[in-house]
Amino acid sequence: MKEITEQDISEKVLLIRTNENVIKHRKSLFNATRKWWRISADKVKKIDYVMVYVRGEGIIREVYMPDKTTWHEESDYGNDILKFKGKRQVFGTKDDSDDSEYCKSMLAP
Repeated sequence: MKEITEQDISEKVLLIRTNENVIKHRKSLFNATRKWWRISADKVKKIDYVMVYVRGEGIIREVYMPDKTTWHEESDYGNDILKFKGKRQVFGTKDDSDDSEYCKSMLAP
């Protein structure tokens, strides 16, 4: 099965590749999608959509249209399944969850 790449999509998107372990650890696909991406603050301002797929499936599972004002930097404080140093980009607010108002910006399941 061919893996999806950013070159396969003509819109200004951030294509998130995740896996079942991250989804399970973060308790939802939304939370596995929204945080800790190594991308510049300038580039996130240009993103219109965030698309997510799970490695090995080859299909887009969800599409989000993030509010550009919610992009910010956060650090991993040692509690996440993916370890890294420094700050990375996140969309949404700290209190977002699958049932939050922000998650309702999901365009397509």
